[in-house]
Amino acid sequence: MKFSKIFLLAGVALAFASCSEKEEWNTSEGALVGMADATLVVNEAKGIFNLPISVTGNRNAEVQITVEVSPVEETDKVVSAIEDVNYLVTSKVIKVPADKTTGNIEIKTVDDVEINNNRQFIVTVVSVEGATIDENNKSTLVTLKDNDSNPYDRLAGAWYMNVVSDWDGPLTFDVTVITDEEGGSAYEKYCIIQGLSGYSFMTARLDYSYNESTEEGYVEFPMPYVSVESVNFGSFVGDIHLYGVNENNQLLSSASIRGVWNDDMSEITFEATPKMGMVIVVGGQLYGWWDRFVVAKMVKK
Repeated sequence: MKFSKIFLLAGVALAFASCSEKEEWNTSEGALVGMADATLVVNEAKGIFNLPISVTGNRNAEVQITVEVSPVEETDKVVSAIEDVNYLVTSKVIKVPADKTTGNIEIKTVDDVEINNNRQFIVTVVSVEGATIDENNKSTLVTLKDNDSNPYDRLAGAWYMNVVSDWDGPLTFDVTVITDEEGGSAYEKYCIIQGLSGYSFMTARLDYSYNESTEEGYVEFPMPYVSVESVNFGSFVGDIHLYGVNENNQLLSSASIRGVWNDDMSEITFEATPKMGMVIVVGGQLYGWWDRFVVAKMVKK
């Protein structure tokens, strides 16, 4: 696995540094290390996220923190997450400078297509250099929320977006679908796509609709929509708006492009009309085209 190799190299680099240099840790009394949160819930499609560790008290040098991960006791509703299968940890040793109050353990979730109970694991501070462990706050229970039983949650993650441009023909963009957390204002209503037209700063809104009784649903791009503001084009600064475009390449005052997912939600196929027009807007006035294409399909990575 590619990520495993990257993390292994990071560990080797850290080990080499520790052998070649003598570290000077904090010697001021009263420094305390503990997990910032007792519990943390993340979607299994989250990807890379940070697990915060708090450091309090006056310090005159760095503090080094070592954590370990461990399984949980399984129940009929929760299963134990497996390291290097359900999640990956970049490094279990971090250093927090004297002027910082928080350090982060970087973790990457591993998305799958299985419907399963939520998975959990525990991250615990096991040793520190230059401080004392806060025994009352030394562990975080991490829950990897399954995203496969709920169609909305399953939208989250990395996709290929296939379009047919009026200028460049067939194109494929790497995009990321960002869903809201349960309880959020956008949850099961809409999500945001990043990476439109091959640029990470370009976004689109994807509305969501699902009927639980019929188990049928769809997504659609509402337009017009402001994709990105204040883009520096060199000689001027403008915004990029998304518009529906009819067969005569005229902008529509209101439009949407609907897509329907397949049974396992690995593909979303969109209607051929209208096209999506990416329009440059300067000072509230239409300036020109950025791109114009038929949205054909999105395929889950």
